[in-house]
Amino acid sequence: MTVTTQYPRRSAPRPPRRTQRDSAPRSMSRLERPVRQSRAVHRSVRVARPGWNPLSYALLAIVGGLTAIGLVFILSASSVESLARHQKYWAVFMRQLVWEGVGLVAFVVVLRLGYAFLARNWFVMWCATVVALVAVKSPLGVVRNGSARWIGPPSFEIQPSEAAKLMVVAALAHVLSLPRRDVGDPRATLGPIALLSLPLIGLVMLQPDLGTTLIVAMAALAVLWAGGLPMRWMAAITALGASVVAISLALHPYQFQRLTVFLDPSQAAGYHLRRSLSGIAAGGWTGVGVGAGRSKWGFLPNAHTDFIYAVIAEEVGLIGALIVLLLFVSLGVVGLQIARRAPDRQSKLLATGITAWITVQALANLGAVTGWAPVTGVPLPFVSQGGTAFVALMVGAALLADIARRGVDPDDEARKKSYRGREHPSQHYGIRRR
Repeated sequence: MTVTTQYPRRSAPRPPRRTQRDSAPRSMSRLERPVRQSRAVHRSVRVARPGWNPLSYALLAIVGGLTAIGLVFILSASSVESLARHQKYWAVFMRQLVWEGVGLVAFVVVLRLGYAFLARNWFVMWCATVVALVAVKSPLGVVRNGSARWIGPPSFEIQPSEAAKLMVVAALAHVLSLPRRDVGDPRATLGPIALLSLPLIGLVMLQPDLGTTLIVAMAALAVLWAGGLPMRWMAAITALGASVVAISLALHPYQFQRLTVFLDPSQAAGYHLRRSLSGIAAGGWTGVGVGAGRSKWGFLPNAHTDFIYAVIAEEVGLIGALIVLLLFVSLGVVGLQIARRAPDRQSKLLATGITAWITVQALANLGAVTGWAPVTGVPLPFVSQGGTAFVALMVGAALLADIARRGVDPDDEARKKSYRGREHPSQHYGIRRR
């Protein structure tokens, strides 16, 4: 007889009792928690957690190299003029050193605040720039060589047109990144573009300063092109700008002479260009040595400002001049890569405009000094002597560096979307995975 042992049947486990603590909504993890932003920041501006990367380091290296080269050759090119006017070889150099200290502080402050601060307060800065440009034509303005471009006391003169280069880029980047903005609709786009860009460009032209006007206009066109403005409207804006330039040349004959002097340097207005080409030719391959150039001894006007590249080519030769040119080309490439990896549309347009501003101005100066382009009177960025210009450039470089630190790799966007079948939190909130 077989005895079977019956075990007690186990009942199904009871579900745990839901408490008030369990019924509360689950708090988001640190990866899912959005970054706190001000309501004033546009929704298209995603503030990602900053982190240094090769692009930001490359930008710092290029800007630092150009600034160091500029200090060396400002001391060399301005020594003769400083001795004649101030009885000190280093008078102009020390003044530039102070301005570069101010520029370094501005770089650190802007890098700390981030480009989102500009996105929130761009209109206030735009209004301040317009007021400063109007004040240039008032009794507060300083007139030199027939142009009113500066305001302030003699020991601390500022040039508001340098701020206009950045403000036109920031304003257009904001307009073209607004949500539900149909770029192809002229009624919705061309009106704000004209209201924000024409006052800055017009006030700079009235100083008159044709060279800076062209730089501001080219930076604005770069932002419009990157923003997707139809080519027919781009062509119409370019034609309108060309007609305004033609009117300005007709009203100011000396501007026409400066723009056409590179075609025939033998005319009287080509003295600057002839002396510049003579200094470049005297440098040869390796130059005559730093500080040993002869052009700065009263032969080359504006040796430490507009024509400092000629002094560089004379003292360190063609090799040193090509190194400077290579640094500017590298700056343009790095700037475009930063714009490509920008975290949002507004920062992408901002990076594109700043890169166009710096590279176009550099090419305009290099072309004028070497006789390949008209003489527009714009300085060489980061290298030529100038206070407000250097501070404005450092602010632009800081904005580029901040965008580079917050940049995302476009090739990783598709991989982020496949995170466990849903969008990765960093894709939506603009933060990084650990």
